[in-house]
Amino acid sequence: MIRLVWPLLLALAACSPRVQTDASAGVGDVDASQEEFVPFDEPPVLDKWVTPYYPEYARDHQMEGMVKVRVTVKASGGVEDVKVMESSNRIFDEAALEAARQWRFKPARKDGKKVRAAVIVPVKFSL
Repeated sequence: MIRLVWPLLLALAACSPRVQTDASAGVGDVDASQEEFVPFDEPPVLDKWVTPYYPEYARDHQMEGMVKVRVTVKASGGVEDVKVMESSNRIFDEAALEAARQWRFKPARKDGKKVRAAVIVPVKFSL
């Protein structure tokens, strides 16, 4: 089970005014039946946020959008994998993925031990 986590969303929402997460978008559980993750007691917490670039074409044409990125966080806190789960416009996908690959987390924990986990992070692009 992949969970959206409020501490992560709040930390991300406090960042860039141009590119930010949308805490109101799709908060809830997402089925992750294709992979197995250890259920966690404490969710991953964002430790290092890298702001996605705003694609030049999108800026020039006053385009806005949102990309929901699934981030698999290793037990070490590094990003193992990123994937677009939903996108309002493909022009923003690579910018969101490139930034997400550089994020760093305090890992999820289960019974006090660091565990691998995944979260969905909505990244909003707005002018």
